[in-house]
Amino acid sequence: MTKTTTTSNKKMMTPLPNDYIPGEYDVICAKGKFAKSHSGNVFYSKLIQHSLPVYKDASTKFEKSMIVSEIVDEIRSRSSNTSDGGGFIRRRSGIFYEAGDHFAREKVGQSLRDSLSNMYRSSAKAKKKRQNFVSAGVADEFDLLIKRNSFISRRINKLTTTAAHSIEIQKGTNTTTYNANNNGDGGVHHDVGLLLSDDDEEKDEVNLIFSQINLEILEAFKNNTDLVDRFAEVEYCHKTML
Repeated sequence: MTKTTTTSNKKMMTPLPNDYIPGEYDVICAKGKFAKSHSGNVFYSKLIQHSLPVYKDASTKFEKSMIVSEIVDEIRSRSSNTSDGGGFIRRRSGIFYEAGDHFAREKVGQSLRDSLSNMYRSSAKAKKKRQNFVSAGVADEFDLLIKRNSFISRRINKLTTTAAHSIEIQKGTNTTTYNANNNGDGGVHHDVGLLLSDDDEEKDEVNLIFSQINLEILEAFKNNTDLVDRFAEVEYCHKTML
């Protein structure tokens, strides 16, 4: 059968024989399991992956264009040796067509860009996973170092106790205030005012305790260079794992 092409560059699709069967190295340009599992598509995917490092390092459009050309030529060369035409083929209304250069190059370029994007995405996910793992490790070791320091541990426990006590008082104040606001007694506003005043004093006291203990902890770190050095060592060791 004589092929009909509009130009030597094969910009248009060329119909293949009605009984055409995709060859071993033909790339079926379609979605689905049949196309994906075809031997030519499997070879094409390997070719893309093999070319990916070179394509990634290409600094100019010309270099990338040459890589695309080499892949298109490789597929067409192998296909022509095993079948009558073929290469990059598409199916329309039950008939296979050989895709033109423009379509073939577009497909190869897109495959390279998609694979490169997936590679970066996988690398970013793996790095994030490692970072989370390292951060958890650093936090655990920091916690262990702090627990071994009795002074800092006592101050942190006091902060925890103070915070819990403050929360309980706040809950009680909110409940009392709610009950007062829903009471028809004429002395409500006076009582609520006292409650709010007590609440403010409690907050001031808690803030003062927090500020004082934080300063004590910071002072303890400043005076304990060995502890600071251990923190730095732990952080450095975990960062080298990335």
